[in-house]
Amino acid sequence: MSTVNCLLRKNVFDSQIAADNFKVNGTNNLIHFTGTGKTVTIVESIVQILRYDGTKKILVCAPSDAACDVIAKRLLPVLPRSSEILRINWVSRNPASLPPVLLGCSPMDMSGFFMLPSPKRIQEVSVVICQCFVAGCLELELSQGPWIDKHFTHCFIDESSQR
Repeated sequence: MSTVNCLLRKNVFDSQIAADNFKVNGTNNLIHFTGTGKTVTIVESIVQILRYDGTKKILVCAPSDAACDVIAKRLLPVLPRSSEILRINWVSRNPASLPPVLLGCSPMDMSGFFMLPSPKRIQEVSVVICQCFVAGCLELELSQGPWIDKHFTHCFIDESSQR
């Protein structure tokens, strides 16, 4: 099992030192107080997974749009070029609330509103980022049968930006 080499961290808290041993294979939990670097560790884990094997497919979920946006903005500048991010927003989100840097990776219809992508589009990218409830709706809305659990090799759930 490989461990994460945390390249993104500039300030390492004592609690983050333990996160250096966060495994990228298998099921792991990273639990600690606000501001201790959990989101940074998750972002770095995703980067390392894709550097090790660019064929992996990663689902990243968080409870809010703000949390998903934080993760997407942190991943965009550090992912390998062959990787691609899909930031899926719920159809009722106001497009003006999306950080402009994420417009290129967020599916929209011809009217400028967010839309759910096809399963084919989801399968083309390395990282899909969406709210927790949106991940559940993807399988219900986009297909005739289960496919998500067979497609994604890794799933991260983060609580970043929760106050």
